[in-house]
Amino acid sequence: MTNEEAIEVLNSNYPDSCFELLREAVDLSIKALKDAQPEIVRCKDCKHRDPEDKKCDCGHDILWQLPRRDDWFCADAERRTGEQTD
Repeated sequence: MTNEEAIEVLNSNYPDSCFELLREAVDLSIKALKDAQPEIVRCKDCKHRDPEDKKCDCGHDILWQLPRRDDWFCADAERRTGEQTD
């Protein structure tokens, strides 16, 4: 649900059940915002980063050959799972 849809719900039903509709609209708006945000995977958690030399093997750009700080991130990041080292 978009913010506009949430406002429409509130406007069309405000007199009868203001509190419940407001809470529903806020919850749906928060969910929509969270769904719209991409997951950010920091270099320290990325499966493309070599944990020893801290270089990235994603090949995204020329900078992938340089060591990456733990708090950096990029568009090609993928979260490492378990003991994954590839």
